[in-house]
Amino acid sequence: MPIDLVKLTGTWKLANKSGNLVEVLQKLGDQPQLSESEMETVEVQVEYKKSDNIVTRKIIVNGSTIESTYTLGIECEEPGTPNRKVTYTIEGDALVVNYPNHDGKGLVVRKTHRFVSDKALRTDYKVGDLEGWYEAKKI
Repeated sequence: MPIDLVKLTGTWKLANKSGNLVEVLQKLGDQPQLSESEMETVEVQVEYKKSDNIVTRKIIVNGSTIESTYTLGIECEEPGTPNRKVTYTIEGDALVVNYPNHDGKGLVVRKTHRFVSDKALRTDYKVGDLEGWYEAKKI
């Protein structure tokens, strides 16, 4: 059954992670906004709305808000990151996020979000040849 994006709406907290998650995030080239210990305590508020193939997402972390709207299956520019192309798709029970050239040097990145239960979400990363994951629980 396809993932219901609206079910992603809520407040989430890290429940478990791969031992190399920090390394995975560093390979993405983004400056970590949270230390490893902060990752384990931070609460992330998420709101999803979907109309046909158009998705609007709002994320609030530590008082900072990121909002974006995208069309499933259509490559777009990632909000707040000029020239970074991304495509969001639904593949079976997962929301898949593909970056064909994440860093401008050919780094291919794939993130896959899928529910492991009604109140638990797993995100898998493939960053070049490096893989990692985390699970978050809805609180």
